[in-house]
Amino acid sequence: MRIGLFVFPVRFASLLPIDIAYLSAYLKMRGHEVYAHDFNVEIPVINDCDNAFWGDTNNQEEFFNKNKQIVERWIQHILDFSPDVVGISVWEAQLYFSLQLARMIKAKKKEVKVVFGGPWCSHMIAPLNHIIGDGVDYIVYGEGEATLAEIVESGNFKGAITGCRRWIDGEVIDGGWREEISNLDSLPFPDYTPFSFNKYLISAYPILLGRGCNWNCSFCTHRLVWQRFRYRSAENIFKEIQHCFSQYPFVKRFQSCDHSMNANMTQLLQLCDLIIAGNIKIEEFGGYGQVNPRMLEDKVILKLKQAGFNSWGIGIQSGSDRILKSMRRPYTAAQAEKMLEIMHRLGVSSAIDFIIGYPDETEEDFGQTLEFATRVGKYVTNISIAPHCLVGGNDLALYPEKYGIYALNKEEGGCAWESSANTPAVRFLRYQTMLNHLALQGISSQYSDTDRARKSHK
Repeated sequence: MRIGLFVFPVRFASLLPIDIAYLSAYLKMRGHEVYAHDFNVEIPVINDCDNAFWGDTNNQEEFFNKNKQIVERWIQHILDFSPDVVGISVWEAQLYFSLQLARMIKAKKKEVKVVFGGPWCSHMIAPLNHIIGDGVDYIVYGEGEATLAEIVESGNFKGAITGCRRWIDGEVIDGGWREEISNLDSLPFPDYTPFSFNKYLISAYPILLGRGCNWNCSFCTHRLVWQRFRYRSAENIFKEIQHCFSQYPFVKRFQSCDHSMNANMTQLLQLCDLIIAGNIKIEEFGGYGQVNPRMLEDKVILKLKQAGFNSWGIGIQSGSDRILKSMRRPYTAAQAEKMLEIMHRLGVSSAIDFIIGYPDETEEDFGQTLEFATRVGKYVTNISIAPHCLVGGNDLALYPEKYGIYALNKEEGGCAWESSANTPAVRFLRYQTMLNHLALQGISSQYSDTDRARKSHK
């Protein structure tokens, strides 16, 4: 079968698209012919990281209309490949563009199966029901490889397919959750051959050490995508690093796309041993991480640094132990502070983030976070502040009374809630107070450590 895998505007073009790279490799392993292409990078915009702007359908529509001639050429390129199935990776800011292209493809070649997928589709599976049958035949949720392969290989099968919702004879049929792949070492390495590194903001090789997360924080929505935490063997990851250098000898940096690249410290330290023993020189291995008790020792941080793991984003979230416990974060503010101090002292870079206005955060809790920020500001390169705490698709939404939430306007995206401890007005004031506090302390507070404006000044 012939499968097209595509990314359309507007998505933050920070890294090579690991999502369709994995899907492409998996389908090729099963003997299919794949045309993968990132059309998003062909009409770059300077504010592609502004999800609030591009999440507005009016802005998406205006951008689409300005680029109709380019889009027509894209459609012809896709149809020249003569795909049997078209798979599109979709986030909110890409929905209008992706849906219009899906309809245009179906209008010219009705028999093509059009599949939407990606983490956002997993989050929004029910609200997206209305587009199934309107240019889109399937919406995949959860892990995509096996589900997409079954769609591709299903022929004219009219029944439910596990892992997706589909349009059959005028109605939407839900196949239910698919069991996730247990042995991640069985997957082929992602196929980045169709993409050019120099078209992305971060010239690094994207890599996954595992899937899912070993924590289950009250505010997090990751379990709408990954049901459980799984990890690759250190040996398998090391083979991919070697594969990367053989395919792309110019690569000097790796970027972990994991929820946390130190979720399994045993695996991570084994990988460090392999990198060091193999005399592999990695300029920077960056990614997001957790406060982990095993990283409170100098020798561990030194090993990570020697192997190249020298750039970390750490989700601290609060300087209040009471709030950390409510969030289900298994560490204390003191442990977080100690880890940041050790990393800084030993020359390992870290940027951190906070959630301001968590549902049961009091003024006292907020004050403790301000004090924490003051103490650790000298250790970190940046402190980013989430402008709101989302209540939706997480434990906060499932059990609002547990967190003192008594008013929740779901039509406003789960941000316009009130609790016994704070309101939207209080949260906004605390957010502004924190930004002003960091500015007075001379601490960088860029919202995203990877946004285009920040990188352009480095």
